[in-house]
Amino acid sequence: MTRILLDFIRGKVLPLLTAFAVTVAGFAGSYISFKQYLLCPEEEMLDYLPERCPAPEGEIYLIDSGALNTNEYVMITSLQGIAAQTRAAVFLLDANRARYVEDYLLEHPGIAAVRFDNPWELVRKCMGFIADAGCVVYEAGSNPTVNMAATVCGAERWLMVEKSLVPKAESIGLSVMRDLTPDAGGDPVAAQRAVYREYRDRLCGRFILHQRPEVRYGRDYAVAVKAPCLFIDENDPQGVAFREEVFADTRANSMLFGWTTDEGAYVRRASQYGLNVVASDFCVNLSFMSAISSDTAATQKNRAETITADPSKHYAAIVMSDGDNLQWFEGAFPSQNSHFQKRLALDTSFKMSWTAPPAAAALETPLLKRVYQSACANDCFIAGVSGIGYINPSQYPARYLGSFTASTGLAMRQADMSVVALLDNASSPRWLWEAAQLKPALAYYAKDKNIAGGLIQSGDRYAGLGGKIYFSRGKPFISCGLSFWYNGPEGAAAKQEWVERFAAQVNAQPADIRSARGYTYINVHPWSTSMEELVEMVSMLDSHIELVTAEELVALVGENVCRP
Repeated sequence: MTRILLDFIRGKVLPLLTAFAVTVAGFAGSYISFKQYLLCPEEEMLDYLPERCPAPEGEIYLIDSGALNTNEYVMITSLQGIAAQTRAAVFLLDANRARYVEDYLLEHPGIAAVRFDNPWELVRKCMGFIADAGCVVYEAGSNPTVNMAATVCGAERWLMVEKSLVPKAESIGLSVMRDLTPDAGGDPVAAQRAVYREYRDRLCGRFILHQRPEVRYGRDYAVAVKAPCLFIDENDPQGVAFREEVFADTRANSMLFGWTTDEGAYVRRASQYGLNVVASDFCVNLSFMSAISSDTAATQKNRAETITADPSKHYAAIVMSDGDNLQWFEGAFPSQNSHFQKRLALDTSFKMSWTAPPAAAALETPLLKRVYQSACANDCFIAGVSGIGYINPSQYPARYLGSFTASTGLAMRQADMSVVALLDNASSPRWLWEAAQLKPALAYYAKDKNIAGGLIQSGDRYAGLGGKIYFSRGKPFISCGLSFWYNGPEGAAAKQEWVERFAAQVNAQPADIRSARGYTYINVHPWSTSMEELVEMVSMLDSHIELVTAEELVALVGENVCRP
């Protein structure tokens, strides 16, 4: 019997106790670290805002992106980035973005616009920007050479040319300075590592482009700021190890543009190195847009009302998620069939909030101002997750979080925002995660004078914390209570039933202005629901449900809810 008991203790009890001790030690270490760095002075906030390219001078060159095939498009974006190291000179036109260059030309009559129909004529015109009249050759497809070429292009100012275009490039006077086309059977990770190590001392060290080789967008800005360009599948251990080498070489609080194969793993790994993510793999003309941006603050039409809480009301804020996605905000968000434009066409009578990327204030000021101008007075914009870039706050190194939240506050001020939406993943046990990691991390946001409070997305459809409210330095951080996020069976009838059930859930919320039960942050998921469905749901709400903006919800909770 004694032997059986000892075996049980060794085999079952001791491993559990060891695991528990390790877990507690990890949480304790996080807690101590967060507390240690909370009162440390932040570094210069401006150092963490995105870098802007030099402004246009004299002429700008316009070309219709629809007239370019993929290889030509990549070539012209590399030319755009090379030129932008000296001055922004090249702009790719499309239906959604032409307005920005048109507005700029109207405001700057001394700048002349020259249109090109042929990409090679544009290359000829810009030959003076290209060093040594040289080009770096890559091979199109899923191999990494296009990103390797972009890294070389930024450092050397050699034009990126796909191997099938080399004869044409040579015919206009370009010389091949480097050929990166892959060797048969070669190791793609080793090839990327070799190029990175060769050039890392000449790269900026404060920005990374993580871009799929098949995606043709976004490399202009990376070339302009001389950033490393790469792409790693999150399930590739060798690739992840190489990328962590790049992460370790990169200054903390730098931005990762592009996207990934696994959002959760990518953001978690980036957060552990003190790096933040900006979803931007389909962004266009960032080098040019940054050059025509300014420090002049954008102004929202919506102004939060001072509301005296009514004991007969339940207060709810409807908030559209995913606005931190810079490519969506830049491209689809202002377009005719977007949720935003449909809202303006369907019903603007109720208050609604939208997450938006505060980085747009620094990188794409004209875009942010135009969106604000087209909004209605009932539209409120708040900072998308989890600040100036996407991080998991509870996993972010404490020694970097103060500077991150300070730069977030500065960007929010420039974007006329006061509430930030946070996205984080709870660890088990939850109570220990809340005490040792989440609450200490919230204190960094709460200490910034530009941040009035926040909303928290976590877990299943962002509502995993069940509407719980956390207070830090007197500022409320409200977790998602209900999520308008459909994951049921296909078919109009099933969707209609779900919309009705959701409205009933909202209507079941009580009126109680002194407790968290009297307030609900309702998340709206843009990829699984339509604006028509949201408007219909709102039409079903009872009279005791009072819709307010996110800013107003935070203010109401701060003024009325009793602290635990």
